[in-house]
Amino acid sequence: AKLDSVPAVIAPVIHDLIPLDAPSQMRTWCENSSLVFQAMTEGITVCTGVNIEKVLFNPNGTIIIKTESGETEFDRIIFACSADAALTMMDSPSALEKFALGKIGYSDDDDTSFIDGRIHSDPTVIPTEHRQEILREFANYIEINDDRIENTFVISSWAPAGQAVKDQNKPFLVTYNSNRTIDPAAIQGVVSNKRCHPHMSLWNLVIATVLIRFIQGRRGAYYCGSFATPGNGHDLSLLSGLIVAHTLGARYPFPDSKNAATDFAKLRTLMGL
Repeated sequence: AKLDSVPAVIAPVIHDLIPLDAPSQMRTWCENSSLVFQAMTEGITVCTGVNIEKVLFNPNGTIIIKTESGETEFDRIIFACSADAALTMMDSPSALEKFALGKIGYSDDDDTSFIDGRIHSDPTVIPTEHRQEILREFANYIEINDDRIENTFVISSWAPAGQAVKDQNKPFLVTYNSNRTIDPAAIQGVVSNKRCHPHMSLWNLVIATVLIRFIQGRRGAYYCGSFATPGNGHDLSLLSGLIVAHTLGARYPFPDSKNAATDFAKLRTLMGL
């Protein structure tokens, strides 16, 4: 990762999450994250694989979503996508919308190392000398060759969802930017991170904390995800979605957690909601 443009105020927060001098301790779901999405979409019609051609804002306040199969009218819309994708979909965006959404920079603009990762169970991507220890106790194996960074996430060493695979003596790995030959029979799929990680830069921080609030809710359009938060983290991205949903009438899901409620209130203020 390139840290030169990271504002100094964020450094202590990053160190708390991923310390350089000691292993970090994290918590995860007992099974897998699909349970979260199932609960969040319960009772909701979910359409996937739909190409949105344009989002039109009517003078009467309604919103038309135009797809290849027709048009559908809505009262509100939430752009839970990249900033540039939201801007591309919008019909006749304002000058402020063009500036705020069009000026967000992403890591894959200048670093393609983490765009696509191969999901597999081939342990030979890790050197033989330390292979068993890495598979057992480490979350990542990183190797730098001629300024090319190769990164393999060892999911089965820590994630409960990977334990079943691990118990079958097959590691659960995701490898990025590797020139190594991976056994085709061991490849289970590809994960794409295109436009998922905005730069942790002062410019993006200003847009997220100052400008986005002025377009939130305008014409019935709301924005959530990594670009709409100051920290570009998984937790803040999820929380931004909860905030937008709550703004539109959804129940806040964690009323019994004081710390969660505090984070919710802080980000809600930053988002202007």
